[in-house]
Amino acid sequence: MEKAESEEDTAFATNAIGAKNLAEACAENSITLIHISTDYVFDGEKRTPYLENDPTNPINNYGASKLKGEAYIQEICSAYFIIRTSWLYSQYGHNFLNSMLRFAEEGRDLSITTEQIGVPTNANDLANAIIEMIHSENEPYGLYHFSNKGNGTWYDFAEAIFTFSEQIKNVKLAKTDQYRTFAARPAYSILNTDKFSHNFDLEMIDWKDSLQQLIKNHK
Repeated sequence: MEKAESEEDTAFATNAIGAKNLAEACAENSITLIHISTDYVFDGEKRTPYLENDPTNPINNYGASKLKGEAYIQEICSAYFIIRTSWLYSQYGHNFLNSMLRFAEEGRDLSITTEQIGVPTNANDLANAIIEMIHSENEPYGLYHFSNKGNGTWYDFAEAIFTFSEQIKNVKLAKTDQYRTFAARPAYSILNTDKFSHNFDLEMIDWKDSLQQLIKNHK
């Protein structure tokens, strides 16, 4: 436990100080900073989508470190975009999508939690949105929320992955409301994305449609 807590303390310092250093470098060189943050800055007690100005109350060290990084940026920079997002995945690297596809290949029996509600977000959609934001003639700096449309649980996310990849028959998928992790996670973390959509004239894509297209393209 002491080792785990030490690792969390190190991660906290790295996230927060890293953001501070970037903010200072950008401010000194008159560079606009784009910073990716997280839905985990909220405690999950709300039951309607979180607005950018809703009170924050992170319940794990990761969320607290990202919130501290946000504060450094807002204090130091005048030209910045902070983008909070949720449940990121893509065809690359270690993430929920690739883990589920690997488990299907292994024929695993899986129990996936239904106790957390959020929005799976395709990292490709986030990247494209940032490009649109950079090319925008407007410069409405500040804090934004970005995610795909809709909502679901981690079980819903897993079921959609197996369905769209046509591997649902290869796994035994069960629901569970018991899901223990070292770090507490918000039970509800849906983000309101109206501000991003309005300021950059961008229509959000439903998370299931985006997931299905990604799997189709990289099957």
